Amino acid sequence: MNNDSDPSKSLTRPHFLFVTFGAQGHINPSLELAKRLAVTITGARVTFAAPISAHNRNMLSKENAPETLIFATYSDGHDGGFKSSTSSDKSRQDAAGQYMSEMRQRGIETLTELIEDNRRQNRPFTCVVYTMILLTWVAELAREFHIPSALLWIQPVTIFSIFYHYFNGYADAISEMVINNNPSGSIKLPSLPLFRLRDLPTIFVPTNAYSFLLPAFREQIDMVLDNINIVPVGPLITSRTDSGADGEYDEWLDTKIDSSVVYISFGTLAVLSKKQLVELCKALIQSRRPFLWVITDKSYRSKEDGEEKEEEVISSFREELDEIGMVVSWCDQFRVLKHRSIGCFVTHCGWNSSLESLVAGVPVVAFPQWTDQMTNAKLLEECWRTGVRVVEKKEGEEVVVESGEIRRCIEEVMEEKGEEYRRNAARWRDLAAGTVREGGSSFNHLKAFADEHMNQLVFEDKSFSETEVLGKAIKHAREWQDSTTKAVPPSISPRDCSASVPQTQQPETSACCFSDATWNSASCAGGMGWICSDSAGATLLQGSSSCSIVASAIVAEALALKAAIKAAISHNIKDLICFSDSKGLINLIT
Repeated sequence: MNNDSDPSKSLTRPHFLFVTFGAQGHINPSLELAKRLAVTITGARVTFAAPISAHNRNMLSKENAPETLIFATYSDGHDGGFKSSTSSDKSRQDAAGQYMSEMRQRGIETLTELIEDNRRQNRPFTCVVYTMILLTWVAELAREFHIPSALLWIQPVTIFSIFYHYFNGYADAISEMVINNNPSGSIKLPSLPLFRLRDLPTIFVPTNAYSFLLPAFREQIDMVLDNINIVPVGPLITSRTDSGADGEYDEWLDTKIDSSVVYISFGTLAVLSKKQLVELCKALIQSRRPFLWVITDKSYRSKEDGEEKEEEVISSFREELDEIGMVVSWCDQFRVLKHRSIGCFVTHCGWNSSLESLVAGVPVVAFPQWTDQMTNAKLLEECWRTGVRVVEKKEGEEVVVESGEIRRCIEEVMEEKGEEYRRNAARWRDLAAGTVREGGSSFNHLKAFADEHMNQLVFEDKSFSETEVLGKAIKHAREWQDSTTKAVPPSISPRDCSASVPQTQQPETSACCFSDATWNSASCAGGMGWICSDSAGATLLQGSSSCSIVASAIVAEALALKAAIKAAISHNIKDLICFSDSKGLINLIT
């Protein structure tokens, strides 16, 4: 029988809508999180929506996708792919601005159709997860449909902290700390104050690394992050084996000795200048170390030469390069990084690449280009100590890393400090493996989020009278009391909220308290009920109340517990053992 046609079952069946920006750095981590969530909650459905253009370019790996993961599309206004202007910087900026505007308009239209269609088919979305600040309009759309939303932050939480504080009274401190401490420039901050607490109900983050910040500033970060529901779930990495590659580079790597190959990749967006490409070619030829270099079809643009493909720029060096290494247009990066022959990774320090280097245990030569990459390079070099960062040199208006500096960094990572960097990288590799497996911190954080979401769904689209709320609390109280009067091993932790009611006679000033609540997400109304009983199970007091505006289900649970405690105090009950079926509430107060 198809459960989709059963209205009673759809009320408590979670259905997550993932909406991702059409770039590989957004798609990869969000798709990995969607896959994990689909298998974490029994009976959950996950719909993964990416731009039509991303599907057309085969950017989504459907390998190992569970049956409950459904792929959908939305339009960003450029279904054939976005093509930036090739003329002036202003033209490119104008084109990008126009693209964002069109994506918002067409995205809202097509996602509205998707949301309404799923409602008509009795499988409404119960939570929307979207990626980064480029899709804040998705959160606005979710609010219009009264659907809870969560932000998947695809950069380190360090960057989120910097952005947040920049727009909340710390602009001068941020500018001094970030800009002055980054020789090649600062991260690029958004032009609008996008970070407001009401827009950030839940944030999935890949890691919680920000130890390089000044101690006093770090305290302010901790204070703000305590007020936002941060859910560390990373690293979110998937290795593709469905790429259809011919395996030529795999065979080539197999012929090399362990830790001897330099792997070079600058991602899918960063474009090196013509002069920088020339310097990199010289460095590779002079070092004489085998290398694997990924060069895509990105174009270098200059006022003098117009548009020129990166591969065309290096054509004059190609014969010498091919004698030493291999140039490819694509490879499965994570699989390559895990190959025994890879000795170091020359990387632009995009967050996906940075995480992959850690999880694979490969030392890096950090070669940042823009946005968050400068900060990521600092984390790799100074916090995790898995590599070295190149030092740029300014030549006129252009900043270039010279061939001698590139060679120096490669030699340091491969020879001088190679053993130290590999040892540090291996330590982070082992820690990363532990955090995502069952019982690890990331696994537990995602499971806790899923449990809390299920707890909220119990109350969705339902309304109860005060009498019904109280009856529910009394029913649960009796069930809990029946179960907790059974013998319990004496080794139970004092913080275990499921500990049994003591079997010895309690004084009249002691009681057990059971509380429960309901919450309606559409109206934000909440109902609370509680009951207090003595050790024999006799009811001492009970009550219920309602509130027209309650922020969330967990707040309703907290208000029920608060009301029960106040009632117990008013009846001179000195010792109170409190029980709640809200795991999220228990985790917050214990």
